[in-house]
Amino acid sequence: MVEKIESVVIGGGQAGLSLSYYLSRAGREHIVLEKASQVANAWRNRRWDSFTLITPNWSFRLPGAEYTDSEPEGFMPKKEIIRRFEQFELQNQLPVRYSTRVERLNPSKAKSISHLTEDKVYESKNVIFATGCSRRQESSLCHANTARTPSNPL
Repeated sequence: MVEKIESVVIGGGQAGLSLSYYLSRAGREHIVLEKASQVANAWRNRRWDSFTLITPNWSFRLPGAEYTDSEPEGFMPKKEIIRRFEQFELQNQLPVRYSTRVERLNPSKAKSISHLTEDKVYESKNVIFATGCSRRQESSLCHANTARTPSNPL
């Protein structure tokens, strides 16, 4: 089954959720595909329990959900970071599809891109990678000719 949608955001971390917030506010049709089973996966599963931010609380930024509590110079603990991500997603009703790993991207001559997941195909005109900068990008998702260039505008 193919689901057609204007834009697909790959990655549901801070960048993907922030982008989804702005796309929603602009009235743009989109979905966020996230391979983890819940929001804030990296904070939940890749940080030790006593972890705190190393930057002051005032620097924690999610659009429309900036830090306004009583300790702007403090250092937010892991549980509070997770709670803020959960609250942000819930309040903004973001269209995130969890446990959805993108297996492959296929460009078409009809200026669309097919996104193959384990159980579904999505077709979109736009794809945005929001998979983070602290790990190796999964370039194997793309065909060699998927790059948008002047001679290949997709």
